[in-house]
Amino acid sequence: MVAEVNRSELGRRNGGNVLSAQASERALLINLLARLRTLDADVYVGHNISAFDLDVLLHRLQCHKVSRPRLPTCANPSNLPGHFQHMISFTK
Repeated sequence: MVAEVNRSELGRRNGGNVLSAQASERALLINLLARLRTLDADVYVGHNISAFDLDVLLHRLQCHKVSRPRLPTCANPSNLPGHFQHMISFTK
């Protein structure tokens, strides 16, 4: 099914990678971080991303001992909810 969806019109428009099957949650998290790094986006947009999604993502990264994502030096940690500010590493 994964290969079929990736070959679809939607898959071709998105570079052939719409779905990605991984062997474990840790592998899935590593794959997600790699894809986010290749996007190199300045802003990520999502519904309730700062109040829920990032918190859950960072918790799962910590649980599986996956290296936390590095934010650019211009990132302002005061904009992040306090309960997970300590989990993010900032580059120097």
